[in-house]
Amino acid sequence: DKNTFSFTMTPFELTESGTSLNINKFDFDGSLDNVTNIMNSKAVFGEFIVNTTNEESVKERYTAKDIELTGNVKTGKFDMNVGLGGIKLKSFTQEVNGQTQLSIGDVTMVSNVEEDDKNINQTLDTTVGNITIANKEMGSGRLMLKLNQFDGNTLRYINNNSEQISTLLLGSAIGGSPEMAMGNEQLMTHLMTFLDANPTVSISPFTWKNAKGES
Repeated sequence: DKNTFSFTMTPFELTESGTSLNINKFDFDGSLDNVTNIMNSKAVFGEFIVNTTNEESVKERYTAKDIELTGNVKTGKFDMNVGLGGIKLKSFTQEVNGQTQLSIGDVTMVSNVEEDDKNINQTLDTTVGNITIANKEMGSGRLMLKLNQFDGNTLRYINNNSEQISTLLLGSAIGGSPEMAMGNEQLMTHLMTFLDANPTVSISPFTWKNAKGES
């Protein structure tokens, strides 16, 4: 049993203080499985353009084409999304006074988040089809980032108390109250639990190809 929903936006333009935003297409489709609580979603942008002019009258334009965001996720036992998510981008360009300074094409990112009784693991696989900077072709590449054995309760604590943690860290730097000291002790307890799980961060593979070869 699923609930489905969809949304389509007509071309959109917003201008304020010398900056304009134009979106020529936006479609969103999704469904929620009432049994598994899995949310399946897909959002598509056609062309996304931002124009700006700074105080020195330098004109910049940022253009992104064919952006696709997908997700097949649910809220896990640590109150964080688990499942698959993805981003695709056909092209992105930065222009300054009509001259292209940066061009990126065929970008994909796929995230896979899994959990067990104690930990959260994530794999982030990113590929870039091509990058050109100031008319110089830089090549293409792939990077896979793996985060393993990240203590779920610690991540939930950080996620739920991010503002409080920022206050504690700032207070510690300038000298805090007894309440802050107690909060710091709580934070350290969670961090020690996090470290006891032996979390690992690895990058494999990481490859880059250009006119000179592959590294």
